[in-house]
Amino acid sequence: MRPLYKNILLYSAFFILFLTFSYFIVPFAADEVWNFGFSYNIYNGMIPYKDFNLIITPFYFIFNALFFKVFSPNVFVMYFISAIFATISLYFISKVNNKSFYFIYSLLLLLSTLFFYPSYNLFCLYLFILIFYLNYNNKYSFLIGLFTGIAFIVKQNIGIILLLPIFFKLFGDIKFFFKSVIGFIIPILLLLFYLLFNGIFNDFINYCFLGLFDFSKNNGEFGVLFVFEVLIVLYIIYKIINDRGNFSSYLYLLCFQIITFPIFDINHFVIANVPNVIFFTRNININKFCKYIFIFLGIFIPILLINYFCVNDLKFFKYRRVRSNEILLAKRLGKYIIDNSDNMDVHIISNFSYFVKLENGLKIDEYDLLLYSNLGYNSYSRMVNKINNGNRDKLFIMSDNEFYTNQLHNDICLYIINNSTLIDSVSGYNIYRFEVLK
Repeated sequence: MRPLYKNILLYSAFFILFLTFSYFIVPFAADEVWNFGFSYNIYNGMIPYKDFNLIITPFYFIFNALFFKVFSPNVFVMYFISAIFATISLYFISKVNNKSFYFIYSLLLLLSTLFFYPSYNLFCLYLFILIFYLNYNNKYSFLIGLFTGIAFIVKQNIGIILLLPIFFKLFGDIKFFFKSVIGFIIPILLLLFYLLFNGIFNDFINYCFLGLFDFSKNNGEFGVLFVFEVLIVLYIIYKIINDRGNFSSYLYLLCFQIITFPIFDINHFVIANVPNVIFFTRNININKFCKYIFIFLGIFIPILLINYFCVNDLKFFKYRRVRSNEILLAKRLGKYIIDNSDNMDVHIISNFSYFVKLENGLKIDEYDLLLYSNLGYNSYSRMVNKINNGNRDKLFIMSDNEFYTNQLHNDICLYIINNSTLIDSVSGYNIYRFEVLK
């Protein structure tokens, strides 16, 4: 049992280090921009599924938008919130795994330098740790249901799959089951009210459920990492069958692996397996080895901070690790869009588009996230009709280098290229003019 002053120092240091490492060192990525962009859209009064495309439930972005109202619309606010939840999560982790506390402490700080940018997936991890702790102690059934419902309105597939352990309670503790269901229903009703009030219920169903039928086959990095994930899942299933005393805990761990779907990459893999490391090491006292990790963090991290500290003039991503060529490109593309918007509708189709639009104060539209599964059901036909409609010709800014390398909807991009005229280029991006039949 650590004295109170030591706990205060430990958790305060964790919060400061987690915030510093994640904000200044984590590589700048499109997912970070999208998570901020969705939140910023709502902050500006835009309605998800109607004014911009979104394929998950909206609570995380509404949550961020509320904090933007209190403080300011800046990505640092999201990192600050994330660090608070990470610190709270560390406390609940210590209640499940105290023997390896310093190991987990060090591991989370190390991961914060590589993977832990604020996102709905990371928020789901924080929620899961809380749910796992409540279940591990086999109490607070209502809260388990409530936080499972919140997980649903953050990312629908997580919330749905985390209902499975609750339904298993039907076979042993009916009272626990009904209390959990009541807790689960409360966030669902709030989401339903939000959707109906804004008249977007049908759009929500289209984007968040029906649109998955249009999802790209190229949805992940299926290599050695995927084999590891399969082996981990098989091991958890083995433990479910053979360790009946921890059946519920292992079932929760198995369910949380759904976070790697529908996109499997190293970020999703890491987030999915943080709870596994926490639980699998609960009976192993490996804290004595952590002094070497602390030495590593004490020497290596300051070097990274000095190397990656970034001074820039960005509006929303100040001091983030944004490469100078990306900043220059955003300015050039933004200027081109502004200069040519008087007579034509100008759209940029790129993973980079949200960053360009946000930093140049330009309105977000559906073309800015022209990805497979992000456009609802029957996306190709609907977007082709949209391209052909309107009273003004359209300019499309695209980079051929982005085709077939990510989730861009290549069929729609090829339709634009094949039915447009190449008229210009800006910093490696081609400019296509699409003439609308009047």
